This record gives sequence, C-alpha cells and structure tokens, in this order.
Amino acid sequence: MDTISLNPVKPAPVQKSGGGKTTLYIVVFFLCVISTMAGAFYFMMGQKDAASAKKLEDLKKKAEADMAAAKSEEEKREIARKAEIDAQKATLKAKEEMLKKAQARVDADLADAAKRVREAKEMQRKADDAAADAATKQKEADEAMKKAEETNDANAKKLAEEKKRIAEEAQKKVDQANAAAKKSTDEAKAQAKKATDLQKRLNNAEAKLKGKVFENAAKYGAVPGYYKSGAAWAGNRLNIRDPNWCRNYARGKGYASWGHRGPNHPDKKYKNSCFFYKTVPKYAGEGKDEIHMVGCAFGGHPKNGCRPGKWGFQRWRSYFRKRDFPGNDIWVEKAKSFWSRRANRKRALNRCVSDNRCAGLTCTGNGRICWGKNKLTGSKGHGDRYTWVAQRGWN
Repeated sequence: MDTISLNPVKPAPVQKSGGGKTTLYIVVFFLCVISTMAGAFYFMMGQKDAASAKKLEDLKKKAEADMAAAKSEEEKREIARKAEIDAQKATLKAKEEMLKKAQARVDADLADAAKRVREAKEMQRKADDAAADAATKQKEADEAMKKAEETNDANAKKLAEEKKRIAEEAQKKVDQANAAAKKSTDEAKAQAKKATDLQKRLNNAEAKLKGKVFENAAKYGAVPGYYKSGAAWAGNRLNIRDPNWCRNYARGKGYASWGHRGPNHPDKKYKNSCFFYKTVPKYAGEGKDEIHMVGCAFGGHPKNGCRPGKWGFQRWRSYFRKRDFPGNDIWVEKAKSFWSRRANRKRALNRCVSDNRCAGLTCTGNGRICWGKNKLTGSKGHGDRYTWVAQRGWN
C-alpha cells in the first residue's frame, strides 16, 4: 500500500435557472459525478474496491429510474438532491471501511517490522558473543607464541601456530556474523521506517476525513480532546505554546502521553499549557474539542494505544560490594576461559540491559561468573561478589 488518497470528488456549483433545462443539467451533471466517484474507488489508496464502486453505480441506476418516473420538475429536483446526499454518505462510509482495511495492513507491517528488529538484535548479540570468544582465542594464541619464542621449543611453536590459525578463523566468523547482523539490522530499520511512515500518512488521511480539528491535531501526531477516564495523571507545565515541547518533555520524564491546551482555553491560567499522563488507554479523539489535544510520547497513536516509555541504561555503577542476593537468579553467564573474564562481565551487562526482567547483575570479583537478578532483595554478605545496578533514565 503506497498511496493514500481520500480527496472527495466534489461537484461544481450548479447555476440556477428555470425550467426543464435546469433539471436536465442537474441530472446529467449528478450522474457524471456518481460515475466519477465509482471510478475513483478503483484507485483510492492503491487498491480496488469493486463493492463500493458497484454501490455507487446502483445509486446512479436508481436515480435514473426515479428520474424517468418523475412527473414534475420539482420532483426531479428532489430526486437529484436526495441521490447526491446518498452518494456522499456512501462515499464517506466506503472511505472509512478502506481506512480500517489499510490500518489492519499497517498493523501487520508494524508487527512484522518489530519482529525483524528483535531478530536483528539477537543476531548482533550472538555476533558480540563470537567476538568475545575470538578475543579469548587471540589472547591464548599470543600467550602460546610468546612462550614458544621464550623456550624455542618446536612443539610449542607448532601449538602456537595452530592456536593462531584457530584465532584467525574465529575472527573471520566474527566478521561474517557482524556483516550479517548489520545487514539484518539495516533491513529491519528500513522496514520499520516504511511501516511507520505509512502509519503517519494513514493517520493524516483519517484526520483529513474527520475534519479540520482532527487535521490540526494530526500535525503533531495527536488527536483532539483529552482522556476522560482510565489514564494516570502526571501533572501540568504552564505557559507553553508549542505542543512539540510538551512531547519532548514527556519523553524526558518517561510519560506515555502528553497533552496541550490552546490559547482559547476558558481559564486564563491554563491557556497555552501542557499536561501529562503516565499511562493511558486507547482514545479516538473528540472532533468538537478545539482546545485540547493529546499524543503519544514514545510512539504509537492514541487511537491504537500509546507505547509505554522504556527504561534506558545510561551507565552502570557497582552499587553493592561484597554482597549477594541469593534466590533471585534468572540466568548465568560464565567465562569460557581465564582470559575472557572481562569480556564475560561486559556480555552479561549487555544481556541485562536488553532483558526487561533484569534488575541488576551480580558477578564474582574477577567477572568470571555473573548472575542476572530479577530483584535485589534478601541481601547476604559475600567477600567475592559485586552487584552492578543501572543508573536508569528514560530513552
């Protein structure tokens, strides 16, 4: 679906004159409009809609039959007027149905894009693991070569050469894994961007169909109105004219949704101000509200539900020294060799970042073994344990 066009086919103003010529003009012109509308459905939004086109053709035939049976000019005028209203209603209903179908396709595209992004991240994680393993092999090869040169032992040199070969092969696999992960990531991002762009265009098309108030709010990815129930309130910021400022502030605080009140608010205090929600339900908007608008801070759309803010990991700090939290383990990472302890801790920290269940990471002092923790409770002393906790902020 690459085209979204919801421009209605509007008849030109009819020149008023008397007698049968006026009625004939109305009838002929109206029938042309009906035919044009019917044809337009074959191209609207890049898809065919034969059912809607057929309905308009049926309206045209009915109007022709009623016109032929009419006995007076006034009756013919009334038939033409009613047929035009019916055609406009049919056109509006057809557009709404097409929007629903388009939304279903966009939802499927967005879900598929999200899946591919997750798969790309998993590929990158495996590539990082391979890199850590390759680094360990390279270090082992360097140590073996150093020992062989010191001892001038032929067998030691042969062993060092073999370890060097293994390390080089491991590095080639790392390069291949990184290339595959990058390709998958780029493709996933491109698909996600395409789906997101289509969603924005679809939102704009729907807003245009619903009227000026919705169209004005759509410029900010929002809908007119505000949540009447089911939302968790998060406060106000006064004297803010730009709705974009409200959205950026909401992202910085981790709120799911932002709102803006315009200059026409009846209370002077709240003219040009922001308001925020921690969590919100789905909300289709209110077309009569010319004062308020609400939008999503972290993606999504109010009509489909706002995505919640995500905790980001800005940096790590060793929070608990010589303490452990037994009984809260959700997974364990072990170094494959003595030389890969530092890489193991880094890998475990990255794993904890990407795991929403992970509240912290406990490692041995040298980093050889790390445990992901789902909660940091039940603390007990342990001389060789360090627990790493994220300095959290909102992405």
